[in-house]
Amino acid sequence: QFRNYLDPEVFRLFENKMRDRALYMMPNFRWCAHCPNGSIHDALRLRMDCTYCNKSTCSKCKKPWEVQHEGLTCEAFHTWKLDNDPEMQAAGLAAFLKENGIACPKCKFRYALAKGGCMHFTCGQCKHEFCSGCYNPAAERSVHRDVNPESECGMGCTHMGLHAHHPRDCLHYLRDWDIARLQALLTDHNLAFNVQPRLGTVANTAGYCEVLEQKDMANGLRDEPCGKAVADQQAGLCE
Repeated sequence: QFRNYLDPEVFRLFENKMRDRALYMMPNFRWCAHCPNGSIHDALRLRMDCTYCNKSTCSKCKKPWEVQHEGLTCEAFHTWKLDNDPEMQAAGLAAFLKENGIACPKCKFRYALAKGGCMHFTCGQCKHEFCSGCYNPAAERSVHRDVNPESECGMGCTHMGLHAHHPRDCLHYLRDWDIARLQALLTDHNLAFNVQPRLGTVANTAGYCEVLEQKDMANGLRDEPCGKAVADQQAGLCE
């Protein structure tokens, strides 16, 4: 009856949607990951072989089947992929650098920046020197302009060594503020911040900072908890 009122292409699309919905409601129906076909599959077996394209799909995670998946759960296979698949490793690294890294303002090469330490950063690719907090170029004092031609320092900087012309909101300054002053700054600018440990983390009832730091131990470098005292309303972190 709908056919008489709908354009043929629209009616064909309607029929396909109704078919797909009916198939979706069938508990053992699975679509092939390689072609637009599917079939009824034994739910006890992960590997599903398509009779149309002769390729295989995992019936649970619905990803193209790989020989390494044999004998592994989907979760274990995903872990194996993260550790061994170059494409997934590259994607994971890119995501990590986007979240935690810094980019050279000159050549745009990205780096993973360790917490703490000096903010004077030298790019390993183009040798550009800059502040990792505000990205302004590092500058030699004016008497050393022949060493660093990028320097734009005037006579007012002749008493300074290697430095950058930081804006006032650069971490170069903010890192020396006390906790109350930093929280007031965030509050004044309507920026949310945590005063309790983040969801999903275990609160430390002993009152000591558990952020891992690389420490020089008798048997070499080791990642150990910071161990400094934690005050209330500081999200479980020390100063």
